[in-house]
Amino acid sequence: MTAPYLTILAGELRKKKAANPRYSLHAFSRDTGIAATRLSQILRGRQGLSARSARQVAERLKLAPRQAQAFTLSVEAHHSRSRVEREKAKLKASALQAAHREVETMPASELEALSAWAYLAILEGFHLAELPKTVEGFSRFFGLDQQATRHVLELLVQQGRVVRRGSNYRLRLTRLGTTQDVPSPLLRNFAQQMLEHAIASLESQQVDERDISTLTFAFPKKLLPEAKQRLIAFRREFNAWAEHQITLPQSPPDQVLCLTLALFRLGPQSTGADS
Repeated sequence: MTAPYLTILAGELRKKKAANPRYSLHAFSRDTGIAATRLSQILRGRQGLSARSARQVAERLKLAPRQAQAFTLSVEAHHSRSRVEREKAKLKASALQAAHREVETMPASELEALSAWAYLAILEGFHLAELPKTVEGFSRFFGLDQQATRHVLELLVQQGRVVRRGSNYRLRLTRLGTTQDVPSPLLRNFAQQMLEHAIASLESQQVDERDISTLTFAFPKKLLPEAKQRLIAFRREFNAWAEHQITLPQSPPDQVLCLTLALFRLGPQSTGADS
């Protein structure tokens, strides 16, 4: 499989040749700052690039920010001397891809489904190979009432995210999200349910099965939007890592976890919650 950075590099060469039929490898050498002989070897996959050279090439070719990032991360993932650095670059590349991959945004008319925490839990449960995809199977695994389980499954069928074959259900959707900062009582209710489950886990789960910690810090209010964007980026990177892990044959998923990040002000309260 061709490394993404080679695909990008070859694509830039093709675009320049299409714009100017007389454009040559020597001209591309001039534009990239890499000697023609070495550039030829790189394009054939016989030599690699350093991270520093990759950044210089991306800058000289005036690659778009996202493409430049994908280019340099691919180089680091394939040619960094440290295995740790290669793995770190792969995770960042996966996060970048996941961040721009198409996600079905849940329409406002369907947000009522999130009033039950079991909605997303059951959706993720479809990825567990050993879990029977039936009302009884989901009910037993999550400790849910069968009537409530059936209600969630039938709602998923109505929404087209799940199909039913007899007593068995099959997942059709792989990624689902909501828009950011939705001022919805339904989403507040969902968050409250998940926080209640987190509190319950303090007593019901062993320390090595959970991680609940806090960070309290002074911070300027004007930078809060940036702080939230950084949390979003972290979630995407972590999610990309988690999605990659369950594709590996040595680590099939066998449980459903919830990661809740709570960022809120301590001290004087605001005028009221979002309505």
